[in-house]
Order: sequence, then C-alpha cells, then structure tokens
Amino acid sequence: MSTRMPHNLAEEAEARCLVKGCSMLQARAIPEAEEVKLNTWEFDDLPLSDMETIQCTLRIFVDTGISSSFKIPFDVLCRWALSVKKNYRPVLYHNWRHAFNVVQTMFCIITVGGLKAYFTDLDILALLTACISHDLDHRGTNNAFQTKSNTALAQLYGTSVLEKHHFNHCVMILQSPGNNIFGALNAEEYRHAIKMVEHNIISTDLALYFKKRDSFKQLVAYPDTDWSSGPAKELLSGMLMTACDLGAITKPWDIQQQVADLVAQEFFEQGDLEQQKFGAPTAPMFDRSKYPELPKMQVGFIDFICTPLYKALVDKFPGLAPLMDGSQSNRTNWHLLSEGKGDHLISPQLAVKIKDFPPGV
Repeated sequence: MSTRMPHNLAEEAEARCLVKGCSMLQARAIPEAEEVKLNTWEFDDLPLSDMETIQCTLRIFVDTGISSSFKIPFDVLCRWALSVKKNYRPVLYHNWRHAFNVVQTMFCIITVGGLKAYFTDLDILALLTACISHDLDHRGTNNAFQTKSNTALAQLYGTSVLEKHHFNHCVMILQSPGNNIFGALNAEEYRHAIKMVEHNIISTDLALYFKKRDSFKQLVAYPDTDWSSGPAKELLSGMLMTACDLGAITKPWDIQQQVADLVAQEFFEQGDLEQQKFGAPTAPMFDRSKYPELPKMQVGFIDFICTPLYKALVDKFPGLAPLMDGSQSNRTNWHLLSEGKGDHLISPQLAVKIKDFPPGV
C-alpha cells in the first residue's frame, strides 16, 4: 500500500507548514547579529536550529537595510526564506546550511569587510538573493557528472548546467504567490536585479572562475579601476560569490575539518554512482579509498583555487584579510596532517577516517 499523498494534498500540507512557519517567525524576536556572532568571520551555524538560521537570514536583510529600502513586507520575506530552505535537498553538503553560510559570508564582506561602498542597495539585494539561492535543488553531484550521465538537466542547459538550474529555481520561487521579495521594484529595477542574480549564481561555476581569474587580477593590479560601475563591478560581484562559496575553507579549524568531511562524504557518494555507471570514480577526490589523502587534497585545493582568489581580493580590499588569514591557517594544519605531524589537530572521528579508513567502505 502506498504511503505517498496525492500531489495536491502534499502541496496543501506543505502550504500549511509554510503558513505555520511564517506565523512562528513573525511571533519571535529576530536575534541581534551580535548575539549569535552573525557579523563575524568566525560565525558557526552548527549550534543553531534550522529555524534560527531562518531568523538569522531575516536579520541579514534587516541589518543591510535591504528589507526597508525595497519595502519588503515581513511576511513575504519570511515566506520566501522558508520556501528557499524547503527547496534545498537533504544532500550532505550542498544543502540549506551551505547556502546559509554563503549568505552569511557575503553579509560580512558587505558590512565588516567594507565592500558596501562599492555597491548600490539594488546590487546588494541581488547579491544576497543569489547567495542564498545559488545551489537550489542541488542533487549532490557536479556538472561533469550531469554531462557525462547525459541527464535531463545537461540536455536542457549544456554548460554551467547546475548553476542555470539553480537560477531558474530561484526565479520560480520569486514568482510563486506570496514569495516575491522584488515586488516593490519598478520594471527597470526588476530587470536589473534579475540579471544580476543570474550573473551572480552562474559565477559560482568554478569553470567560469578559472576563465575570469586572470582578468580580475589585471583589474586589481590597475590602480585606477572603478569597482563601483560597469564590467569591473560585475566581475567583482562574481569573484565575491566564489569567495563566499568557498568560505568554509576560511572558518576556524574546528568548523573547517567538519565541513571538509561533509564535502568528502558527498563527493564519495558521487564516486559510488560513477562506479556503478562508468566503472570507476572519475577523480581521486570521488574515490572512497583515497580518504586518507584528504589532507593532501585540501592543501592542493587551497593552493590552486582559494589562495589566488583571496590574495587578489585582499590586495585591493584589505578589509577582507580574514578570508586569506583563515584559509592559510587551515592550510598550515592540513599540511601538517599530510606529513603525518598533526595528529593532535584533528577530532577523533576524523582521525579514525584518515588513518584507518578501509578501502571500498
């Protein structure tokens, strides 16, 4: 006997849950940013409940002035945030918690990092919306897997497959009744905001980051670059999206090692699928038997992907130094572990996985 509800009843149940969630949010006082260290680079979401992460999301829109600037009704903001959360799948890493951490990092960049001076309120609305929506409906597999498997998404989009899907999912939520946080924008503002949200979400495709990184470095080296307009601001927005997307690498060590394990476990699940479909994982980072090499892989990830980006950003925007400092501190620890010298650095749970991980488990 099937236990699934008919589609319309399932939608009605979800709608009732959403209404209840909105009522709960509106009845509660949103915590001040300082109470939960929301405005710090060291912020840790792990102790928070899901409802508290929603409250913190509302706080970000309030404290940046975005909700008041664009007259977003509080019930609409609540409903939209809850809808976004609901549209993340329960995969191990690319889930609601990751999206929430990405928008929290952007909050720090804009406020304590000093980047607000380069963006209009409309730009910030687009950045925050993109951050929290950038991995909507992620399936726990990457673009290469989608393409090699010739999935429906790959056939539909061709390039930047998942990012285009995430953007379309974002627009779908905005266009759902009671969820349009862009409702007070005029036609021109709406067009610009949607265009920037699309640009920002697509920019989280690392393949595009690699293509644009040298151009960004050139603009950083040029002393008269105007970062507040035109192509330079657009490129800066994209680089900041990547900086936030990779932000877990900058967090305190206790957080970083937990997140690294979640990322690895999600990669291994993709590797298991690749083993079934293609006969072998497509890269070492998807191979469960390579788990003991996690420290070495993390060092390579930081050196090849993270450090060039954070260095370029800090060279021009010194207020973002904590991103570089945090990533380099974690690199030091991962490097020690890769040389067998950092046993005291890791949690017992991670130590067991790195040292005694049996191949094929």
